[in-house]
Amino acid sequence: MRSVLRALYVAFVASLAAALVTGCASSTRKSIAPPEVGDDSAVVARIPLGGPPNEVAITPDGSRAYATATGKVFVIDTAGNSAVQSIPLPHNPAAIAISADGSHAYVADLFSEVFSVIDTAADRVATTVDLGPTKVQLPAMPAVAVSRDGSAAYITNPSDNTLTVVDTADSFVRTRIALHMRPSGAAVTPDGRVVYVSGCAGLCTSGMIAVVDTRTYVISDSVPTSRPLLHIAVNPNGKFAYAPSGAGLLVLDTHTNNVIAQIPGDLWSQVNTTADGARVYVHGSRLAVIDAASNTVAGTIPVPSGTTSFALRPDGAVGYFASPDGVYVIDTRLPDVGAR
Repeated sequence: MRSVLRALYVAFVASLAAALVTGCASSTRKSIAPPEVGDDSAVVARIPLGGPPNEVAITPDGSRAYATATGKVFVIDTAGNSAVQSIPLPHNPAAIAISADGSHAYVADLFSEVFSVIDTAADRVATTVDLGPTKVQLPAMPAVAVSRDGSAAYITNPSDNTLTVVDTADSFVRTRIALHMRPSGAAVTPDGRVVYVSGCAGLCTSGMIAVVDTRTYVISDSVPTSRPLLHIAVNPNGKFAYAPSGAGLLVLDTHTNNVIAQIPGDLWSQVNTTADGARVYVHGSRLAVIDAASNTVAGTIPVPSGTTSFALRPDGAVGYFASPDGVYVIDTRLPDVGAR
């Protein structure tokens, strides 16, 4: 059954990616040229996990990565680029996020019904939270975002278009927010006051960013987009949010919630930033490196075919990419970036 669910999820991501890329609007700015897909030249190592991982997250000090897979979470030692432990979970772990202090990893299952908290010092499950049943039992990749102070976690549920808020101190569900869109990504501002949720609207022919006020749990604003969105990230300075679409990377001013720039290119999947916020990395047919100050493409890095999501070391020098073959470790430096 789990293999069938995984196949359905992969098929959904592939179809949505095709919808994002097909018919992208033209732009007067120079786009990233479509490269040959499946270039392994930047690969440093491949870490086999005995099955395809769903998602990868990395600790703030860059010493460990955590990869979700069927029935377990793998602990990866980044110094040796090897899986050193697996943590069994009774459900199918999918989305994962790590607290700002690195003390806990937070995992949501494929149906957004179970939320697990992993103590990263002992690498064991500290507690689980029942998120309640979903209205429609369809496998759909959730997203997990955690406030910087670690007090709250936010889990998207694409099956019933909601955002669940978990109190991480006392391990209970605070509330569930109706989003009126199919969510796929979530990110919290550094001050913890806003959660940005990305996804698609209607029949997933267009996109939406919901702006959720964490003090009232009300959607305070919404930003419609011409194309569906898979992921979203907030710059550590809190001033900008980034959402990839088939037409490029949207840059959102978090003060006004207006889109202030669109960086064209095949940038449809996941986005991460360096710890200092100076660079933004966007996954597509290649990994694009964006200069955050000018909102321009500084360069691109080849990635193997089949990679679906990635975690970035805080300094931006190394990325860990989930793929059907395990986790690829990729040198994500451009020629002008300092040594690893």
